[in-house]
Amino acid sequence: LALFVEGPEIAKYALHAPGSINLSQGSLPEIIVTSSDEVVMQRSFLMHGDIKRTHCISVATPQGINYSYDVSFGSLLQAWNDGFLNVAKMWHSRGGQQLAEPIGLPVEIHGQPDFAYLENDMADWPDSISTSYHQLGYELDQYGAPIFSMEIEGGVVENKFVPSDTLRELNRIIRTELKKNIWHKIAEGSVIEELPDNTYAIDDKEYFVDFKGSDVMKPVIREGAEKHELLVNIPEGKKELSYKIIW
Repeated sequence: LALFVEGPEIAKYALHAPGSINLSQGSLPEIIVTSSDEVVMQRSFLMHGDIKRTHCISVATPQGINYSYDVSFGSLLQAWNDGFLNVAKMWHSRGGQQLAEPIGLPVEIHGQPDFAYLENDMADWPDSISTSYHQLGYELDQYGAPIFSMEIEGGVVENKFVPSDTLRELNRIIRTELKKNIWHKIAEGSVIEELPDNTYAIDDKEYFVDFKGSDVMKPVIREGAEKHELLVNIPEGKKELSYKIIW
């Protein structure tokens, strides 16, 4: 119980003992990390579905397009536009949860490892990384945006994300130097539909994947009992592919 008094020309003050109630309980104040005219990166924990991810980097761009990347899995987690992050659960009081929260409604990507060697094209996609995966960190390009690198069984995979200047669109550029073919999981959903222009609609058009730029590496849709997967096979050697995530 708390008892306050205030009125005309009387500032609000408490009549209860200071230790009788903790007013810090309840909703937290917002602590906002905003985007600017330069790329902004923030390390944090993130919730992806009901799983807490502990090795994440969120990136805000001057174009207002944001995304989060799980360094430990080497996977794109989500993309959104406008506001960036509320970090109150990181920086308020002791910040016990260490969670950053996107401002807005992000489009969630599948969040599993993005690259895997499969025994055949019908093999189950792994839900954890293999011991052959090694994170090589990231370098910043001329605009201050990160280029993420990983090593998988002696092959190297680079990921770069370029925002659109005018649309809710994130262009993903993948460069590989591989000793054998590798599979890349682009998307997962209850339904994935290929449209006539080589664009793929994910989860009843929640978002789209535009793969029109590649004639050599064409994605395939695997239809399981509970979900569809959009995969592409990347041949050995030095290769580059790109596609756009649109929402």
